[in-house]
Amino acid sequence: MTTSNADTNTNPNIGTVKTGRLRILVIEDDQDLGELITFILAEEGYQADLISDGTMAMDWLRNQTPNVILLDIHLPGVSGLDILHFIRSQERMKQTRVMVTTADEKMAAICAESADLVFRKPYTVSDLVGGINRLSGH
Repeated sequence: MTTSNADTNTNPNIGTVKTGRLRILVIEDDQDLGELITFILAEEGYQADLISDGTMAMDWLRNQTPNVILLDIHLPGVSGLDILHFIRSQERMKQTRVMVTTADEKMAAICAESADLVFRKPYTVSDLVGGINRLSGH
């Protein structure tokens, strides 16, 4: 379980909220939505890292292992589906839970086998928090 207090990153594609004990990686290309999600998760007591680009997410995941990942499927750079396949191929991430979010019904069906949860956009704050709490064991 990661409890580090990483420095805040000034890169506009990566934001960090320093709080909580379980680490959640939010991979969402809509910056406003991603910031809202990380704020909500921080209010719930989680440490949330935000990355808004698939390539940057892959770079981050090569060196970090979050407890839970909230993964958008349609991302610039590397697709969320490719990121999901990468996560599932890594032995060190066998315990990492993945919640996929997408507005695409076809992609939701494709991801259902590999993801722990699939949420269709739009979803409510209570759905988000409930899904994260369920995946994190809270």
